[in-house]
Amino acid sequence: RQLSGAAAAAAGAAGEDAGDAEIEAYFSCRKSGLDPYHSVWKGVYYYPVLQWMRAVGPENVMVVSYEELTRDTKNLLPKLLDFVGLCADGVDLDAMIGATRANKTPARRGDAVEASGAGRTDETVRKAREFYAPFNEQLYELIGRRLPWDD
Repeated sequence: RQLSGAAAAAAGAAGEDAGDAEIEAYFSCRKSGLDPYHSVWKGVYYYPVLQWMRAVGPENVMVVSYEELTRDTKNLLPKLLDFVGLCADGVDLDAMIGATRANKTPARRGDAVEASGAGRTDETVRKAREFYAPFNEQLYELIGRRLPWDD
């Protein structure tokens, strides 16, 4: 696999303590004025991906967004199986995909408030995008591609 420049740097740093990414994340959020344990940090994926790349090597980390997985499950599933060393030959992908579909989304559960996006305003979306943008750019550089979150 071809590694991005940042992933290659992470591979070179694989001998370093993988906890360095966690320390970097802690100070980054402190600098922002937020509590490092605030739930907003669950949406910052750069640091955990960096930590995994340093721990196991970037060639052993595959990043797939929810959007990619749900948009093109049938084509992505064989790639995921191959990545983890499983053969997709003879596998009924349609049956596998159908067996994993569940009614767990808020709308399917009948949770109208959560499904409606109550509390979500243009302003909160703008602020969230603004907050996550620098972390997403770091992530994109690390994995060598952009993710479809803003599509």
